[in-house]
Amino acid sequence: MKKKRNTKAKIRDQIVKINQGLTLSANQAYSLDMEEQIRKERNASENATMVDVSVIMPVFNCVKYLDATLDCLCSQTLKNIEIICINDGSTDSSLNVLHRYAARDSRIIVIDQANQGQSKARNRGLEIARGSFIGFMDADDYVPSDYFEKLLNAAQGSGADIVQCRVIFTYPNGTRENYVMNDELLKLDTRRFVNKLFFTYTSGFLWNKIYRRSILSGMAFHEGIYWEDNPFVMEAVLNAETIITIPDVFYEYLQRPNSTVTCIKPKIHFDLLASTDLMLAFLKSSPKVTDQMYREFAPSIVARLDRELERAQANTNLTTADLHRFKKMRLRTIFRVEHISLARKLEIEDDCRLFRKHFHGFMRPFRILEIPFRLIFNLIR
Repeated sequence: MKKKRNTKAKIRDQIVKINQGLTLSANQAYSLDMEEQIRKERNASENATMVDVSVIMPVFNCVKYLDATLDCLCSQTLKNIEIICINDGSTDSSLNVLHRYAARDSRIIVIDQANQGQSKARNRGLEIARGSFIGFMDADDYVPSDYFEKLLNAAQGSGADIVQCRVIFTYPNGTRENYVMNDELLKLDTRRFVNKLFFTYTSGFLWNKIYRRSILSGMAFHEGIYWEDNPFVMEAVLNAETIITIPDVFYEYLQRPNSTVTCIKPKIHFDLLASTDLMLAFLKSSPKVTDQMYREFAPSIVARLDRELERAQANTNLTTADLHRFKKMRLRTIFRVEHISLARKLEIEDDCRLFRKHFHGFMRPFRILEIPFRLIFNLIR
């Protein structure tokens, strides 16, 4: 009898060990599927803490706009959201505003860190996000009250991994511009979307989209550069099966004088080259990118570099030496783009116009020299 009691005690001890903190009575009947039952209870507990959408928003010295942005987020018709605000070392009263809103809305999570840039802030948000879908906002932008509900409904109804919307740009002088996407973007597979990533202006943006959590697994923003969202969006798109666009929803983007789009710091131009190099490296290394995809996407990369050259030439803050250095680095980036002929690359480069005028016809029969030229260039760059 004593031996039988000891056996029962051992069984009860095993049950307690399996539970690992779950409240189960030691007198419950032991069964072979007890571990499976516990696993299901744990999963149910985890799912109960999930939210539909996590909104990640870095904040840096945006006190002038922050109330309006938080008001539009708190008034969303989709209630099961969390709003993760990362104060990135603001020197104004932005942190006080965040704490004031968090005190009256439990869905707001405030993280305070020393100034480390948007990438670091967004990565902090990704680490703690619990949403089935992830969305991003800037702290001075605006979305309508049904924004996240419509995007989520579209994702759930279609099974899409990414849902994006159209964009309205609001400029410092008060004018507004509606960037209307072509209807062919309303539903695309990954390959077709990648090809149009930068041809269609709003497709490469981070913040006019929600992303299924699973496709962002293991991803992070590159820290220390502007345009860090472009490589992130590219990787997310390549992880997705289907991307759709909602034509009747708008994300309103405020173009402040010191925003990335309008910034006149010389670093902004060089960081675009760094961002482009990251994308080229990813395209080359990703097993999901076929030669055909790369070949179709290459002109989009070159068009992006052409636009940035125009911006750099118009930037009066750029010294002559900086502009010359930018042109040299831009040419190196262009030569890294595969599936574009050497002759085409020379046609693209602004500084080679004189060469093209006099020697383009002469060089045409010698395109076979492109291969050794590429090898030499790779050795000396």
